[in-house]
Amino acid sequence: YLIGQGVSAKIQLGLNQQNKQYVALKKIKKLEFIKNVVTEKSIQKKLNGKAHLLPLLDSKITEDNKGNPVIYFIYPLGLSSLGKLQEKKLPKTLFFRHLAHSLLKGCINMHQEQIVHLDLKEENCIVMKDASLYIIDFGTAKELESAPWVNEYVHG
Repeated sequence: YLIGQGVSAKIQLGLNQQNKQYVALKKIKKLEFIKNVVTEKSIQKKLNGKAHLLPLLDSKITEDNKGNPVIYFIYPLGLSSLGKLQEKKLPKTLFFRHLAHSLLKGCINMHQEQIVHLDLKEENCIVMKDASLYIIDFGTAKELESAPWVNEYVHG
């Protein structure tokens, strides 16, 4: 089942056969994007456990039925639409203040690790059933060089 897709990947619904939990699978199939995967995986591992940044559970490299390399990134799934969350009757201003706070906290957590997302947009944010917001898709993210002004900006 296709959840979404971007330029370099498709996001599909998957079922973990061991624990029977649904997961999101990011399937990267175009050869020109394979080289970015190593960087994306490294950044994701560095950010695992940080609030408001979707954790990478696992990654697998395999081949499709034509012999082309396919890389799967496996993420937890607990997605909800904004409409379903608003059924909880939270005042809109409180709800959107919560989402903005979560987004900013995620950005702070990235910047503390000297990582910039470079593609932060609505499609790269998801909201879980518990109304927590997560930043996703680190395919274009970059790690900043260590420089005094960066530390001053991030930590100052």
